[in-house]
Amino acid sequence: MRLARSGGRFIAGGHEGFQIEIIPLNDELRYSSAAAAIASGGRDSTADGDGAAGGGSPAKPKTCGEAEEALKLAEKAEREATNAARTKAAAELVASLKQQLSEGAPARRLRQKLEPRLFVIDFDTRARASRDGRPAAPPSTRALLDDLREQVSLLLHVCSPYDEVVLRITSPGGPVTDYGLAAAHFARLKTAGVKTTAVVDLVAASGGYMIACAASQLLAAPFAIVGSIGVVAQAPNVHRLLEQNGVEVVQRTAGEYKRTIQIFQPNTADGLRKFDEELALIHSAFIGHVQAHRANLDPAKVCTGESWLATHALPLGLIDGLATSDQYIRAKQQEMDAYLLRPAPPRRPSGLMALLSRTTDAMLDVADAARAALPLAGKLISWTRSSIPSSPSFFTASPRAIAADVAHQTLHEASGATCGGAGPGLAALGVQPPLLRADEFGGSALEADAARVGGNGHS
Repeated sequence: MRLARSGGRFIAGGHEGFQIEIIPLNDELRYSSAAAAIASGGRDSTADGDGAAGGGSPAKPKTCGEAEEALKLAEKAEREATNAARTKAAAELVASLKQQLSEGAPARRLRQKLEPRLFVIDFDTRARASRDGRPAAPPSTRALLDDLREQVSLLLHVCSPYDEVVLRITSPGGPVTDYGLAAAHFARLKTAGVKTTAVVDLVAASGGYMIACAASQLLAAPFAIVGSIGVVAQAPNVHRLLEQNGVEVVQRTAGEYKRTIQIFQPNTADGLRKFDEELALIHSAFIGHVQAHRANLDPAKVCTGESWLATHALPLGLIDGLATSDQYIRAKQQEMDAYLLRPAPPRRPSGLMALLSRTTDAMLDVADAARAALPLAGKLISWTRSSIPSSPSFFTASPRAIAADVAHQTLHEASGATCGGAGPGLAALGVQPPLLRADEFGGSALEADAARVGGNGHS
């Protein structure tokens, strides 16, 4: 796996072009500038100490100066005590490491113990914030599954037994198969011996709870919604509406229970009974999954499809504690390095690639405008769209020159002349326009040509 640094972040390249952004989480560094500004009270550190002429604060009374001296002495004593404690702990650690090494402990494992890490990943069904202000669509379930699979695979590759993975989950649930797969992906970490913690800030219900309960530890914000351990399925039945409008739907099945619930045909008692059995089997599997990961809860009380606030879910055994994700991650930063893993955003072109992108957009805009104004140029524009991107000298053409060539070509076609050469714009692209005869613009020949263009997949 290759790492590329971008500012304070890293981009990890996976297979099939998938990339993961690795962002260090360190609140001390993140807020250092703001903390320094607040600590200084907004004063200029270069201002005169007595504040007489420099616009600073007025001179402090003598008692304040004595208090400041006392505080400085106390802080010095605290620093000395802290340093002494650190020196003692370091000496004990060195002695312990030497002892373990003499007993044959692997040096790699001991180093991992000294440098534990916290990795944060997300499973969030909400629409992600858009960087350009445009409304963003919620991520698809497939995208969430692909992201989770890649993140778990990376973590299994780099995690040690002393690391921890935090999953921030926000989901009201979804299809059984999709969320069952997501839970299986996440459970791979715990199976491999990596400590996992799921934190719910808003909601982890139904399939969301199926994923969250697979963690070694489950936390939730006080007013988060958890639970909903149940199964629901529904389908409209419109056979009466079809009958009223004289519509008959013919359906044949092979297998007694191939279609248990109907949409276009009347439902049968036997079919509905079988459908209920299938739902009960799925619910039973859901309950078994929850019990396998949280053996301390009572299924009769919590596996009823109900949802609870986290404060009520805690005594029922659905969660292990109350905390927000920020609260938990900040506390962990005191003892280990923290990193956020998330899918890397699409890379924006720069340099020559940016020029290529802008030129492409300009050319397609010109082509669209010419198509709308002069329908007779349709074939040429469609052909230009498909040919230009593969041209090796694409950077050299001017959109204005290309527009002039398109207009020149179109006027010749409309007058029935033969167009055989390329002007300065298309020539710069290495593109030779096709020879178009005047008789191609008449009647059935035009229709046949349109059919050929459509058959090639161009518009």
